[in-house]
Parts: sequence; structure tokens; C-alpha cells
Amino acid sequence: MKLTNFLEKSAFLVFGILFGLFLTITFDVTDFVEAENSNPPLEVTKLQENSVSEVVVSAQVMSKAFVEISQKLTPAIATVKSEKLVDISEEDSKLFNRFNMPFDGYNENGVGSGIVIDPKGYILTNYHVVDNADKITVKLTDRREFEAKIIGSDQLTDIAILKIEGENLPIAAIGNSDSINVGEWVLAIGTPLDLTSTVTTGIVSALNRDLNIMRDSYSIETFIQTDAAINPGNSGGGLINLKGEVIGMNTAIASRTGTFEGYGFAIPINLAIRVAKDLVDFGEVKRGYLGVMISEVTDEIAKNVGLKYPQGVLIGAVMEGKAADQAGLKRGDIILEVNGKMLSQPNALQGVVGIKKPGETISVKINRNGEEMLFDVTLQEIKREREVARITERTNRIEGLGIKVRDLNKKLAELYEFEEITQGVLVTDIDYFSPARRVGMETEELITRVGKTKVETIAELRSALEAQKDFPYIIFHLKNKFGIVRVVEIENWQKN
Repeated sequence: MKLTNFLEKSAFLVFGILFGLFLTITFDVTDFVEAENSNPPLEVTKLQENSVSEVVVSAQVMSKAFVEISQKLTPAIATVKSEKLVDISEEDSKLFNRFNMPFDGYNENGVGSGIVIDPKGYILTNYHVVDNADKITVKLTDRREFEAKIIGSDQLTDIAILKIEGENLPIAAIGNSDSINVGEWVLAIGTPLDLTSTVTTGIVSALNRDLNIMRDSYSIETFIQTDAAINPGNSGGGLINLKGEVIGMNTAIASRTGTFEGYGFAIPINLAIRVAKDLVDFGEVKRGYLGVMISEVTDEIAKNVGLKYPQGVLIGAVMEGKAADQAGLKRGDIILEVNGKMLSQPNALQGVVGIKKPGETISVKINRNGEEMLFDVTLQEIKREREVARITERTNRIEGLGIKVRDLNKKLAELYEFEEITQGVLVTDIDYFSPARRVGMETEELITRVGKTKVETIAELRSALEAQKDFPYIIFHLKNKFGIVRVVEIENWQKN
């Protein structure tokens, strides 16, 4: 009974609302028509051609340039998708099998970008985009998809070259990264956060930035810094100048949150193309080798040697029998110029030497005890790369820490140029974004102690780590081939 009364009241209420609406519309319509007729007709104001200032016209020209470049370059910037099968432990696999759920691993998917640089299907991207991928798919803006294969990769520069089989591929125009200047307008194109064909704009903020993210004594970091928005997924995409040319490959960001905060970094395209050509022609990078340990020239050092201001790169050690030694360079020399190009940071020297081939001769201007001198240095080859690649395949992996290691023996000591047999465990590879990389651990270093425990073998290293599994932090003692010892502290990944 109560339900019936409620429904009757509800129906009446709805009717009342609708009827009230009808009355409102009926009685107000005349006023609306009268109001409409009383207003003058709408007239849209259009600017006369000559009424816009020159500043606005210039801005419009700039806007049209962005549009034209975006339309021209976006088709040549591809989306690169990687799939990697991640194995699970034997114990976890047995657990799944107990419940009749066979499970050996899972797929880990990643998304990055790539630059189509050749009509034969060669695509430039970052090493970290395709590292350890089991399957790589390239998707173009016209929605064509291709399975890609890795032609070659170089961890020291974070560069990889892919190959797809296709026709009528859009090709990016390649510029000259040596001719760019701070303040130039640039566009960044890629697939940030899985948003394909995204275009952002900014300027070149700085040149020759060293982020120290590759952690290898032979790595080359001479990044172009830009404030064009770059986010995860942009890696491998293009940094474009206003001529519509690729002058950099977007690679990294400096961020506390993992997303863009105004600081993006790109590998200069001259370096990227140089590496890519070697990977296509030889399957590896043939890079020149100077054979020195270098560091920054401080204000104090500059004053001591009579320089007006800090400039150049200080030679801290010279490898016996290597290119610098044979040419006559000595410890304590300050390298001011290479081939007429002034140097201000160690990474600038690495960038100049790194794009030269073994056997090439470079002109090196130095300051020695206040006197400027000129040397011709014939670069040597880093012969160990093929052998190191084979060695890395046989290394042991320390999960959680993100490194690969090997027991040091006489052959490895010679190969990695240790001056004498030193006891320790050799670090041969470090994962990107791993705990070891975050604290500055480098390849080609020896782990000599874990906490207070001396380690000489991988078995001893594992045992020492196990003994400290309940500690909040683990302290590693490291030693490089120059005999320099340092200590790093890593938050314990083993702690529950």
C-alpha cells in the first residue's frame, strides 16, 4: 500500500516538473522572440591584412615553420616496441606446476622511438630501447608495422641500428650537429608515454653535457641539452632543427619524478651516424684510442700552470705503449685543443676522439708547465672489444644489484689493461637504471671488498652479500686499472 502511494506521488511530482517546464517554455517564448528581434544582427570582425604588427607576422611565420617541419619529419620517426621474455626462478616454476599451471616466465614490453635514416630500412634508436629484446616491432605513422632485427648495438654510446624490410619508406634528413648553437629552436618528435607522433618544441639549452649515466671508462657522453619536452618513450626519436634536419637522437631526461621537468638530452647526430655506419659495415664500432686517464682542470690547477682561467683537460695517467705515450704526451699535461677545437671538459675530448677511427692522426695542443706544445697523435684501436663481448656472454649475473661479473685471471688482467694482477671480482656489465649504476659503479672495476670482507672470487662475493642480507646498506670497495680505490654504498636490495 505504501509503495503504491509512493509511486503515485512520484508520478505526480514528475508530471508537475514537466508541466512547469512546459508552462515556462510556453509563456517565455514570446519574450525570447521579441528579444531576438530587438538585437542587431551578429557581425564577425575580421582583421585587415595590414592591421597585424610585424611581430605577429614573424610569429605566424615561425608557426608555419613548425607545421611544415612536423609534417615533413613525423612520418620518418617510428614507434619501436620491444618484447622480452623474463624467466622466473626454478622454485617459482615448480610452485606453478604444483597447481597444474605451467609458467616459465612473462613478457616485459617496452616502447621507444626510432629514426628512419635509409631507404633500405635502417632505423636508428637507443641501445637501451632494444637491449635484450626477443622481438622488436616498428610501427610507422601510416600504421604499417614491421618486425625488425638488430643489425648492431653499442652500449658505450647507447646506440643501436635496426633493419626492416619495406618499400616507400619515409626518410629523415640528417643535419650537422657540430654546427648547432645554444639558443637555436628545435623540435622533439617521438612516442612519449605511448603517445605516437608527438611533437614538442624548445631550444638548445646547452652542449657537451656529461650525465655520467653509462658508467664505462670508454663511454662517450656529449649530449645536447634541450628544454623541448622529452618523456619516457621519446628515447630514439629525433631532435630537429628549423631546417627540418635531425641534429640529435633524444635519449635521456634529468628528473626527480621520472617524467619531464625541463631538462632533456640528445646524442649528437654526427656521433650517432658514425656509430651506425660502423655497426652496419663491421658489426662493431671501430673507435680510436688515446690511452690516457683524464680529469677536469680546476681553478687551482689553472693557476698553478699559469692559465688565465680553467680550460682544457688534465692528463692524470698515460698508458704505457699506447697512442699518447708513443706521441710523447705525459702525465700532468693539459690538453687545450684537438684539431683546432678547444676543450673545456673531459667528455668533450672523449667525443672528439670517439668519432675518429684507429689509424687516424689528430693534432693535440697541450700546456706543459706553462709552455704550449703541439703533438701529432696516431690513434690506436681498442682491440679488446670482440673478446670482451665473448667474455660477457660467459659472465655471472648478480641479480638485484644489476651487474655481471667474472673472476679475475691473468688473461683478463691483460685484456682489461690492469698493470698487475690484483685480486678481486671484475665487473663486466651494468644494467641501465640498476642500483649499481645509480651509485656510480663502473664496468672494468674490481670489487675487492664487501663491507669488511675481502673477496677474490664470485663465490666469495655471493657469500659476502648473503652474510649482509639483513643490513640496510652494503658497502663495496672498488679498484680500477689505474689503482684508484673508492667506496660506494648501496641500499640493500636483499632486505625484506
